[in-house]
This record gives sequence, C-alpha cells and structure tokens, in this order.
Amino acid sequence: MDSVPAETTMEAKPDMSKPELGTPHYAGGWIRFLSYIIDAIILGIVVGILNSFLSEGAASNVAGLIGLAYVLCFLALKQQTPGMMALKLKLIKEENENKMNWWLVVLLRQIVGGLVCAITLGIGYLIIFWTKNKQGLHDMIAKTYVIREQ
Repeated sequence: MDSVPAETTMEAKPDMSKPELGTPHYAGGWIRFLSYIIDAIILGIVVGILNSFLSEGAASNVAGLIGLAYVLCFLALKQQTPGMMALKLKLIKEENENKMNWWLVVLLRQIVGGLVCAITLGIGYLIIFWTKNKQGLHDMIAKTYVIREQ
C-alpha cells in the first residue's frame, strides 16, 4: 500500500483574514478607539495652546466647540478625521443612502447617535466589538459604517 503524506491530501483553505475584492473591510473597535486617541491628542494640543490665551470659563466653552467643529467638519467634508486618516479608516454610508447630505448624516451620527450612546452609558459604542458590521448605535442610527481603506 502506498502511503500519501498528510499535507498532500489536504486541500488548500482560502485565506479568510483578508476581505474579497469589492467587499468592505469593517473597522473594529480597537482601531477605531486608537483613531479617537490620535484625534484627542491633536485636540489636546490645540486646546492647550488656546487655553494659554483665554480665561478659565471661556477656555472650557471654546474647547467643547472646537472639539465638536473638528469632528463635524472633518467627517462631513472628508469622511475622515486626522486620526482616521492616519490609520486609513473612512466613514461610508449604506448604498441606498448615497444621496443624503454628508452634513446631515454627520449631525445625525454625532449628535443624535452620540446622545443615544451616552444614555446607554457607552454600551452603544461598545457594541462595535460584537456586531457583524462593526457598527455602534450611532452608526446604525445614521446608516453608516467605518471601513479600513485598502
């Protein structure tokens, strides 16, 4: 009887770690968190510089407005914050939502979705780790996804 080595009888398994061409590679919770940290560092530097010129009360109000404007403007105009750009992440809409205005989408995602996630004590953000398409409640509300560009 001829014996065939075990490695020649097994069929080659496809590499399931890489997405097929044309299918989005959804960004998971950890890489999205890292992009948030990068943005927080950038904002911290900007706000720190501004704080040296403003009074305490004005500085805290300005910091909040700068943070909100930073996120809203970058996401509405580029679909990426600098932290997302650094990690090659991008915000996209569901296919049937392409005709929506990006400003409306981002306001819905960040303001309404952010409030819902806050009401759920952050669980709305944490579900990114467990949902099939790596969406948080804010993404589901605005019908958006965060993908890794290739």
